Amino acid sequence: MGWIADLLKEFPALEVARERLALLEAKFADLEAESARLRDEVARLQRQNAALKRQVPTSDFVEAQGVLFRRKPDGRFQNVAYCPDCKRALSTLHDVMPPTCSKCHFMAPFYRDEIPRIIAELSG
Repeated sequence: MGWIADLLKEFPALEVARERLALLEAKFADLEAESARLRDEVARLQRQNAALKRQVPTSDFVEAQGVLFRRKPDGRFQNVAYCPDCKRALSTLHDVMPPTCSKCHFMAPFYRDEIPRIIAELSG
């Protein structure tokens, strides 16, 4: 905006315009400084976000006792065992048989009543 100020120097009657231009130039400089500060803040937050993402588990599933358990958004685990191959919930209809996958017929190496204990161990 310097060329506008140079142009207005030739017209002394335009003092008000010069004052307004000076105010606008000051405001523009403030906005440029604020923009630079915000860019730095965004970059810092992006680095922080990336670091936090590296700390979050990459999978909803955690393996224990040969099967998978799904983590809820709050960090706790669902009270269901999942097939390690199909990732389907294992059927626990029969108390006399271990949880079983209805698709591939995988059988867990434990019975349904052991699931709460395993989840408690996972939760630490």
